[in-house]
Amino acid sequence: MQAPLSPPTPPIAWMAWVIAAASSVLLCTACDGLIGLETPVVVDGGASSVPSSDAAQATPPDGSAAGDASPEGGPCGALTACPPCIDTMTDPQNCGACGHSCLNDLPGACIAGACAPVVLATGNPEAIAVDSDSVYWTDEATGNVLKCAIAGCPGGPDLLWIAPAAAYGTAWGVTVTGGQIFFFESGGFFESGGSESGATVFRCPTSGCDGSPEVLNPGATGSVGAIASDQSYVYWTEASDLSLHACALGGCDGGSQSFVGGMVTPLTPGDLTASGGSVYFPVVGTGIASLDVMQGFVPLERQDGFGVPPSAIAAGPSGVYYTTDDTSAVGGSQVVAMTPFTADGGGVATSLATVSDPGNIAVDDANVYFTSQDNAGTIYRCAVGGCNRTPTVMANNLGAVGDLAIDDSRVYAVVSTASPAPIASSTSSASAIVWIAK
Repeated sequence: MQAPLSPPTPPIAWMAWVIAAASSVLLCTACDGLIGLETPVVVDGGASSVPSSDAAQATPPDGSAAGDASPEGGPCGALTACPPCIDTMTDPQNCGACGHSCLNDLPGACIAGACAPVVLATGNPEAIAVDSDSVYWTDEATGNVLKCAIAGCPGGPDLLWIAPAAAYGTAWGVTVTGGQIFFFESGGFFESGGSESGATVFRCPTSGCDGSPEVLNPGATGSVGAIASDQSYVYWTEASDLSLHACALGGCDGGSQSFVGGMVTPLTPGDLTASGGSVYFPVVGTGIASLDVMQGFVPLERQDGFGVPPSAIAAGPSGVYYTTDDTSAVGGSQVVAMTPFTADGGGVATSLATVSDPGNIAVDDANVYFTSQDNAGTIYRCAVGGCNRTPTVMANNLGAVGDLAIDDSRVYAVVSTASPAPIASSTSSASAIVWIAK
């Protein structure tokens, strides 16, 4: 049974993006004007007026705690003092707490004290990756690879690679690092003078592939299950020998390096992650293992005992986190923190939350972000140290929630636009990329 959320962040309905909340107008006798919501927060490839201020919560200049109310009988009654006459239920620069910015000034950006999701692009996105400037994705329908600036792409996304008609399969996983984008497609790719019978891993600059991305695994015969990268290598899993492959970012003349043959369970793009000098991956036998990259890919840790393989893995400074849909376990589907992850295969696994059908996961220094099909598609947030098994709902009613990515200030997700209500858009599409301020 799902643990109750008490109290959750108020739900953010997609319909609120389409219907202007004109009735939510606040009047304060000591303020110079009205604060109102008149238009939906929908960008659909357009610029979003991103301010330069940091998204982190801040303490007001007067030293009061975030969200403190004005003294009773003050000029604004129950409105907050950050600055005076601000309502943290609707103010996009003080949303839910003083100093918490929604990173845009569009009317409707803050609804019921929570930042509303913003549509960055529509289409058929499958997997996403992000760097400091742009969001990158693979298109499930066409096999193309695209990008859009974080601030928006009003002229439409840039096409980095157009899948040739001779290709079969579709672009699937994607990762970006060091000014390069790495991606793979799920079938094979016909090259001049021959063909590849397995899934192909490509590399090209983030500025574009010029029609000829570099193939990193020529002669591949098996499928690729997942791809990830760090500051030194790009990694992928191959089904032909259940192995992990690594290629230096500068290239892998002579072929990629192969490790732990027969161990890897290649599943979906979320099942491989690299952080802190190690790469983590699921292994046959429903466990998680890692290789110490800095010590020459020495097998470092292994943790067994899960009822089913993890749905997705994320690693950060505080430990390893994963989602599992092991319904046979006590409490059912879980979001789990494993800290520390020890060399002898030990480590304490702590359940952070029980949710329905957990999906992808990401982690930064402070929080774990994960998806679930709770409440018609939800993105949750929980502190890395735990949240009393009561994660915060960042957004729900998103339809089917797919891939997840984060940067310093935003959470990005692939979401369905078919249910429960369509996104306001001039184009018909199966899904969209949205972002939410952390």
